[in-house]
Amino acid sequence: MPQKVLFLISSLRGGGVSKSLVNLLHSEALQAYDISLWVGCRGGLFEPLLPRNIRVLSDPIREAILAGFSGLPRLLVRGHLLLAAGSLLRCALSCCSKSAAGWLLAQLLPPVREHFDAIIDFNGQHQLYHMVDHLHAPIKITFFHSDYSKWPYYYRADKRYFPRVTAIFSCSETCVRVLRQWFPNVAANIRLMENISSPRLIRQLADIPLDALQRHPAARATLVTVGHVCRLKGCDLILAAAAELRRRRVDFVWYLVGEIRDAHFLRELREQGLEQLLLPVGATPNPYPYMARADIVVHPSRFEGKPLALDEAKLLCCPIVATNFSTVADQLTPDVNASICPMEGGALADAIDDLLQHPEKRQRYREQLAREQRDNSDEIHKLLHIIDHAC
Repeated sequence: MPQKVLFLISSLRGGGVSKSLVNLLHSEALQAYDISLWVGCRGGLFEPLLPRNIRVLSDPIREAILAGFSGLPRLLVRGHLLLAAGSLLRCALSCCSKSAAGWLLAQLLPPVREHFDAIIDFNGQHQLYHMVDHLHAPIKITFFHSDYSKWPYYYRADKRYFPRVTAIFSCSETCVRVLRQWFPNVAANIRLMENISSPRLIRQLADIPLDALQRHPAARATLVTVGHVCRLKGCDLILAAAAELRRRRVDFVWYLVGEIRDAHFLRELREQGLEQLLLPVGATPNPYPYMARADIVVHPSRFEGKPLALDEAKLLCCPIVATNFSTVADQLTPDVNASICPMEGGALADAIDDLLQHPEKRQRYREQLAREQRDNSDEIHKLLHIIDHAC
């Protein structure tokens, strides 16, 4: 009988973590396993991309609890008064202690009674605590996808739960190093596993024509940013840089490919009169046609682990401008394969303008990225090695 493995993720609505898991689940090496997927909230953008042999475990009570305030009516209608009270308390706790709120959420979630050979939490926080306390498997593995020094809000709970899992994976050397500094007692169990990307699939998807890209004159410079539109991802820097580029009379159009999560962004876009220059196109499972046709892919984040959007831009040999977030050196080398700038709108505009004015520099970046190409699908074996040898 194949080994039974359960993956946990909060949702597949969008973002690098969701896409990274979908890529991982498409690995041929997983064909030898019986794979199930626990999804906190169903109906995400990437859910249709799951392999057909994946069994998805859903639960309306779980979804109502994870929905917070908006899920309370669903719990009350079903007669779950204690769960509704607990969910309300969890929402209140989240304002003062994310650790306590995360732990309480983990206790409220209905458990899966089935026994597995291995369980892999792909998100951390409440899913980690729920996996350890309520799910059954001899091997329990967790992932943390960011720089812990920038996201320490769950430290009080994490320091109790990290010692209780078989292994802890993170996606970049910087993220692994920081985790080991914060949790020296489990340093030996903290390991590196890069996000998996398929160069062949990405290039195939990039060739799909898009009508939106045909509406603007080829003479205009095309900029593309892929990711949630929010302050952590630098949406305010985008506004400032676009305004500065307009002041310099740079002829450009800038596509924003991702969900808008900043409630003020569209209003500020209109107030600054940037609607013809900054074009939000929403979230899509296939951003690659935009990236492949970009003169520059701009990544203006304040905070990242190891963004999958940059790995994908590198596979497509796109010239890149990125801000100097704490883990950027794990993916990019300044003036070798990308331009790196301070987290400031004017500096971002300077870097974009410089690259647009120097096509030979863009070509040098493309050629360097082409030399760096590699298929990292074998990263999955770091995970499977633990499952196979610990069972």
